[in-house]
Amino acid sequence: MSEQMRQTHAGPRRDERVNVRLSPEDKVRLSAAARKAGMSLPAFLVHSGLHAGGFETPRERDAALFEAMKLEHQVARVGNNVNQIAHRLNALDEVDPGMKDAAAEVRRTMRAVQHLGLRIAEMRDQ
Repeated sequence: MSEQMRQTHAGPRRDERVNVRLSPEDKVRLSAAARKAGMSLPAFLVHSGLHAGGFETPRERDAALFEAMKLEHQVARVGNNVNQIAHRLNALDEVDPGMKDAAAEVRRTMRAVQHLGLRIAEMRDQ
């Protein structure tokens, strides 16, 4: 027997068997990832499949989505503040060239947060 690790499994007994076909390259890569994680290849595949998306439970996904929504609201408030500052500077004819860059950065951040929220919401539907 090779240097496979025996692991004790806590939880319900796993009596069901699933056969998976891998290319030789995929098997090498997955085996290396399993060794790096300190797991056998089957345990690694089970763990990876059950934890796809980085969330243990649907409740964790919902919590992450809620946090992304709160972050989106905060970024929107910052964007509003930047717009108010820019408006006042324009009224005083003291346009700061950095304001356009700041506003653009707020818009990029908002798009990133919205994209994150959409990805988390899609994980909830899977």
